[in-house]
Amino acid sequence: MLNKIGAVRAKLRYVHLATHLKTLAVMSNRQIDDYNRLRGYGDAAATPKKH
Repeated sequence: MLNKIGAVRAKLRYVHLATHLKTLAVMSNRQIDDYNRLRGYGDAAATPKKH
């Protein structure tokens, strides 16, 4: 049972990260700056625009 829970959580983490990366690929630089600011990532200008 614990192995199955671990596997499901790992898949969820992967899907979550993959979605973030795909989202950045379709966002404008302005949208990325806004996103980074709203997420509290500090200086949006210092944050990479694309992954």
